[in-house]
Amino acid sequence: MKKTIIISILAGLTLMAASCGKSIESSEKNNTPVSAASPVILNAENEADNSSSSENDELKTTAIALTDAYGVIDKDILGGGLQTDDKSVIEFEAPAPYSGQITLTKVCDERFKDTDELRDYYFSTIFTGNEEYLFGGYFDKESFPEGSVLPFELSQLRYMMYDGQLYVNKDNLAGTDFYSWIDEISIEKISDTEFTATRKYTTDIGRVKAMEFDIKLIDSSWIINNVRSINI
Repeated sequence: MKKTIIISILAGLTLMAASCGKSIESSEKNNTPVSAASPVILNAENEADNSSSSENDELKTTAIALTDAYGVIDKDILGGGLQTDDKSVIEFEAPAPYSGQITLTKVCDERFKDTDELRDYYFSTIFTGNEEYLFGGYFDKESFPEGSVLPFELSQLRYMMYDGQLYVNKDNLAGTDFYSWIDEISIEKISDTEFTATRKYTTDIGRVKAMEFDIKLIDSSWIINNVRSINI
């Protein structure tokens, strides 16, 4: 392991206001992705044993921050747990060959004001290029008045901006059994640029499961490169 481990934990996002729509419980203690901007110097020459322990602690801190953020993504962003105003909806028609209505619900979660904030949070936590229909769609009532037919690209989006407000298509969200993390976390397979973290969690029906994360240093930032469910 290098003598210098580069870690920076960004400031946590503001918790949502309780005045809008349904209320949710957030079990994540730190919703912030981790970058590698601020060096932590370890004195390996004088305290070799302490150095190894300190490095391990730093990686655990990194892993906790990233997995906390992953929990927000899995439960709230992808799983539909963001605060919404279910009385503020807009309805459109689905494009051919589909039929039926597309309902967009206004998001009023103070942690995320627009799709740019959602996108930044997501891609600073997970390394992936396969989410083209997750965030996007800046459009308004001039181009697509309520009741009009949405083009295919807009109909597939999960989150979009309409008249400057953030909306979600709840029909496009994925289900999850994730409820909350158990604080216990372990790391292994450590190298200069990557390591593996394992963390247990409780499901929505109270079972205990675990996820294994491959965490890699990419462009000076620690980021989740792969996620696996494991048997415990």
